[in-house]
Amino acid sequence: MSPQSATQQKLVDQHEKVNIPHNYNCYYAIPHNHRQTTYIIDRMASDGENIMYTSYCEEESDLIAYSRMDNIDKYREWNQSRISDMIWWSSIAKFICATEEGIFTVNYINEKLRILSVIRDKWSYVRAAANTDYLFIWKNSIQDNFNGIEVYSTEFECIRTIHFDDRRTGSFVDRSSSFCVTDNLVASICIRMRKNREVFQISFCDLNMNELNYILLGECNSNIEIRTDGKDRFFITTGQQRFYILYSDGKMQTVNLQNNGDCIAVLHNRRVAVSDSRDSMEIINY
Repeated sequence: MSPQSATQQKLVDQHEKVNIPHNYNCYYAIPHNHRQTTYIIDRMASDGENIMYTSYCEEESDLIAYSRMDNIDKYREWNQSRISDMIWWSSIAKFICATEEGIFTVNYINEKLRILSVIRDKWSYVRAAANTDYLFIWKNSIQDNFNGIEVYSTEFECIRTIHFDDRRTGSFVDRSSSFCVTDNLVASICIRMRKNREVFQISFCDLNMNELNYILLGECNSNIEIRTDGKDRFFITTGQQRFYILYSDGKMQTVNLQNNGDCIAVLHNRRVAVSDSRDSMEIINY
């Protein structure tokens, strides 16, 4: 059996174990500490060692900044449309910034942040994720009425599309807030109403967006995010002080944060950073 098939089968086999009700209350005391940043963090991503983040500003240009964890953060103005999503794509060793007017790469070289436009379009919704070979852009396009995912090569050539208007795609793609990919799976979060409360559902799909399994978790607000370390470990913020670490074999850890968390950056050495529109982050060791 191929690695992809084996991973998918694990999720299918573990369906009863991972379909955990929202009152699942197994909390773990996982070591974590705080790191200060020079500016407020609104979205962030990590190259494994350091963190790039964007800081939203209402009366002037937004900022992007690079935090080396040991010095004042280098920054520059972000004179493009606001960053909706931010990831690190290790295959090209650059940050990917998704905005409603296009996709940009950012590279930190010689203590300078260098920005390059790589995809231009206008979207009402856009999120980005990447695995070893491909960049996935989940978008709702204004210009061509496209709702789905475009898959790009490392040269930013669109090689295929996945249309959500196709009836074979499940309703889980509606109200999606965040997604991530590994070489085997797509993991997506959508918000559902249950008894007049917003709860969130995680759907696991193959790379063609065929749903394999799902997990219903607890309450959330609209600021939720999912990220992966690329090894079938998934990290989920809820916009609250509850943080999830989910494994592809069905195990789940629930961590109490000291502050609310809505954005994530995955670091090397089994660490993950979490923040929520403040000038600090919690570093969790898992």
